[in-house]
Amino acid sequence: MERSAALNKDLGSTAGAAERGAALFLALFALTAIGFVSLRLVTRAAGYSRLLNVVRDGLEHNAALRESITPIRSPKHQCDLQRLNGGNIAGISARSSPWHVCTTGQPEFLSNRPLAVPYTSPDYGAIFERHTPCVYRRSATTLRSFNAPTAPFNCLLPPDIRGEAILLDNIAIETLTISPKNSSDTITVATPGSLISSTNLAVSTDTIILAGGDIRISTLGLVKSPLAVPSAQVTIISAHGDVVIERIDGALSLLVLGRRIIAVPETNTPNSAQLPATRFTSIAGFEPQ
Repeated sequence: MERSAALNKDLGSTAGAAERGAALFLALFALTAIGFVSLRLVTRAAGYSRLLNVVRDGLEHNAALRESITPIRSPKHQCDLQRLNGGNIAGISARSSPWHVCTTGQPEFLSNRPLAVPYTSPDYGAIFERHTPCVYRRSATTLRSFNAPTAPFNCLLPPDIRGEAILLDNIAIETLTISPKNSSDTITVATPGSLISSTNLAVSTDTIILAGGDIRISTLGLVKSPLAVPSAQVTIISAHGDVVIERIDGALSLLVLGRRIIAVPETNTPNSAQLPATRFTSIAGFEPQ
């Protein structure tokens, strides 16, 4: 009986040792798997970090190339060969290299008045950032073909407006009197499309009228009132359309800028015509030689 008890004890010890060995193997396997996953995560994080540094260097290099470009002032499309200086890449200063720098061109404006300095182009972005939606009568444009910029919708303005009228629709006017909110303000009326006034457009102070396409006004007049100013200066700019004004009513001095037909009555020369801020000279793109 004593021998049997000892044998059973040995068998129990062997089974416990086998279980502890299996648990130790599983623990080592789990630690190995965790270590492998951690190594992969660290390696991948290091790879992403290097990739992020490469992307950041690329962006800084591209920005440095842009800053070293000499603007091209040309009315026509052309490309110049320039040596541009980039930024540091992986801690190494990039050498200057030849690049083709191209511009879409910027045709000069024609004018009804001689200009001391040719006007380049209004800062359309800054102007149309102030646009408001059409809250008047709005309708879809019925034109299916056109040779000047035209917006997809027309906005018919009401008879009276206080403040500027800057819309993304074509502006349609039957009879309109527009006045500033403050007496010292210059009024701005602007659209990327066309501005058509079939009857009368009356202003009460200095005014800028700007359109991407055609500007056609039957009668452009100055508000007649004991409180109105005795005279006003009006600047009219069409980026790519015709400017046609049939009649002037009142003491208005016109400066008209356009790139196609300019047909306006004779008026006094403006003393200090109001002009929108010009946009910075831009380029169409650049590529390595």
